[in-house]
Amino acid sequence: MNADGQDEPERPEEPEDPEGPEDSQGPHDALRREYRKVRPIPAQTVLLMVSGALMVASALLNASASGPTGWAAAAIAAWSVTLVLHGLELWRARTLVTCAGITARGPLRTRVRAWHEVYDIRLEPGKRPQGTTAVRWPAYLYDTGGRRVRLPHLDEQQLPDPAADIAHLRATATRLGLYSWSPRPDLETRIARAARRRTAWHRAVITVLVLTAAAFVLDTALLFTDHPAHAYALVLCAPLAALPPAFLAWDRVGEGMWRRARRA
Repeated sequence: MNADGQDEPERPEEPEDPEGPEDSQGPHDALRREYRKVRPIPAQTVLLMVSGALMVASALLNASASGPTGWAAAAIAAWSVTLVLHGLELWRARTLVTCAGITARGPLRTRVRAWHEVYDIRLEPGKRPQGTTAVRWPAYLYDTGGRRVRLPHLDEQQLPDPAADIAHLRATATRLGLYSWSPRPDLETRIARAARRRTAWHRAVITVLVLTAAAFVLDTALLFTDHPAHAYALVLCAPLAALPPAFLAWDRVGEGMWRRARRA
């Protein structure tokens, strides 16, 4: 039983076959772990993927019948990229831990960190919209340069208690002499600053989405007047042009709030 009164999680089964050169063999078999998708895909995710595929097929049929348009091409490209990336996230992404280090394989990119490059492994709250199946507590590796690496499938969707797994990895690596943690104020300052910048980008994207919705309403209203409608300029170009200043504004707001909190 853990501190919350829940059963201790079952450890992921050790894979039978090595998958690449990062799976270097060593004497410390107790450290080897592989985190991949093991639980069924949520029905909501399946429904969204099927709906996206149907929308892409419908847009392709309409484009072949009436000729391609800029909006149709943009919608087809956006939905296609979303479906492909989500499929790769489900089937390709995984986290592999060995005595040589930690390998994080994402949808398109693989990143490897040796144990001497690992500063910390943390669970952080994800920005999960209400009603979605996104991960609530993803795991991240912070290296000795302060860079953050997402560890796919080391989360509450695939494990009963990911915090216990992370604690087990730390303890095992420490016992084997591969890892030792001590707080570094310079790295913590850099990590905190990067977190505030990510929050500013998140708020800037939300601002752009709100501006896009407002521009779409304005463009629709112009259809019923004698004023010419400039759909691309209103709905696409103007919101995208607002992204950099929105980020700078939210970043200044976040830094101001942080300084006031420190003084308090």
